[in-house]
Amino acid sequence: MKQSPDKMIPLSDKHRDRVLRDGPRMLARRSGPWIAERAWTPLEPAFAAVVSLAGLWLFGWAADSVVLFSLACVWNGMCCDIAKLAFAGAAVDRDVDRDNEERSYWAIANAIRAGQASLHPAHMAAYSPRVSSLFDIVFGAIATFVIVSGVRTEERTLLAALTGDAGVFTSLVVALALQWFTTIFAIIRSHRPGEHPPLRVLAGTRGLGLLAVVLLVLLGDTIAGAIGIARATGVATSFNVGLLLLAAMMAGGTALQRSEAAWLREYLRMSAAARNGGEGH
Repeated sequence: MKQSPDKMIPLSDKHRDRVLRDGPRMLARRSGPWIAERAWTPLEPAFAAVVSLAGLWLFGWAADSVVLFSLACVWNGMCCDIAKLAFAGAAVDRDVDRDNEERSYWAIANAIRAGQASLHPAHMAAYSPRVSSLFDIVFGAIATFVIVSGVRTEERTLLAALTGDAGVFTSLVVALALQWFTTIFAIIRSHRPGEHPPLRVLAGTRGLGLLAVVLLVLLGDTIAGAIGIARATGVATSFNVGLLLLAAMMAGGTALQRSEAAWLREYLRMSAAARNGGEGH
């Protein structure tokens, strides 16, 4: 029997009332510190990509070393997220609950902004960091296998590719240590009394991001042939360009959220003016 598509959620007066009622509170959350915290998110993939591309094209790092360096940074980020869930799960859950409230609110607000009459259920679905971490592992493993297969050589092991060059190894240690330093600091801070910045995790983002980057990596042979470079170099370059595109998409998401806040601010102002005008009559 053929299943029916997901049933759309009609946009009701209750939804519109929620946008007006909770609007000032949602705008207050998208303040300067919120923007600064969101702006930090794209830096992780961007940092890994910039260091890798610089090593490949400026410092003569081998292509397999470059790819493994980037993959190690991505997987280390996944491990840091798991550590946050394990040692500061209550703080993560508190922030996720708030994010889920905001996600459903902005889904309604954007539907009103677009003049839609209904919402897709997926736009109102709650985010689960633990389930998303499993997706990270599964999708990340598949993507890693494909990417490593594109640069794997028989001359040396994967461990030798990371430790054989002093520049690669030193950069890797610094990058991984920085990720763990910020993670441990955030975990310790979350257990102290008082207000703290959100203990945010990116569970689900890295695995899906790697899977998307694979599409570029699969074009590595074509790119390499077109510009006359080795296949492994083409794969390494494509992979890290993909990470830069992922960082740009994250940054674009933050810019979009700022435009949403600007629209909501004007929408609330116009709604208040309309109510005041109606009361005046």
